Amino acid sequence: MQDKKIKKKLNLLHKFNLKKILNSAHTLVISLSILITILIIFNYHIMNVNRTYMFNGRGEFVSIQNGAISLNHDVHLFIGSDLTYNHDEDFVVIEYTFGYYLPRGLDMMPLLVQRGADDLGFSLRGLIEQGSMFNLVEPYQNKIFFNRESMNRLDNGLYFIIEAITIDGIEIFDKISMDISRLSR
Repeated sequence: MQDKKIKKKLNLLHKFNLKKILNSAHTLVISLSILITILIIFNYHIMNVNRTYMFNGRGEFVSIQNGAISLNHDVHLFIGSDLTYNHDEDFVVIEYTFGYYLPRGLDMMPLLVQRGADDLGFSLRGLIEQGSMFNLVEPYQNKIFFNRESMNRLDNGLYFIIEAITIDGIEIFDKISMDISRLSR
């Protein structure tokens, strides 16, 4: 009785002939099509989630070299590069604002900005050359500095702006448009 059941199952398998189906061209084409579709979707997702930018620029008061921005699904990094003071003369400033901005219509949206004021004053050269203040590591979930709006505006440009008032009342303004290039799609 059990032999009959086994024979019946073997006959069914023989009719079904799994080996024949797996070796057919249709099965191979369908399987490869599905695999290629999955790989294309995965690659598209990876390329759109990870964005990397490099930037640099030069103005009257500062040079910015080798800046980098990396936005991916784990962490957002902003490395503001090495800032070099260009101007021949150093100024003592009693009020200052400088940092990175993103264009928003006719206005500028602050990204990373430092402000300060003191009646005795600060050396503008000293303030600018302590460039480590523009290094940022932000977990993906926080979205304080790199929210959806700021991440979308990166493709429109990046600026470094210096606004200061010297101890003598002279106003300093330098707006530097960064040469920014997106390394990933």
